[in-house]
Amino acid sequence: MDFIDSTFASLSSWVVETLPPGVFTDLLAEGIITGIGGVVIFIPQIALLFGFLAFLEDTGYFSRVVFLWTVSCVHLDCMEKVWCL
Repeated sequence: MDFIDSTFASLSSWVVETLPPGVFTDLLAEGIITGIGGVVIFIPQIALLFGFLAFLEDTGYFSRVVFLWTVSCVHLDCMEKVWCL
């Protein structure tokens, strides 16, 4: 995450140094590049999350959890509540 953050910070400072001062430079350096960097910084975390969820799904863990959760909901008499499913 620090690598991605420092890369986008370097790109932003390069744009400020290279382009003439003005509204477009501020928009590009402080708005667009910073905004894209804020989104891109979460891609590795989301990729790990999806990889972990794919692993759990492939091993059949999700079906076991749903079965156990359904059994516990039946015993607690809360099958019709949305939060239980």
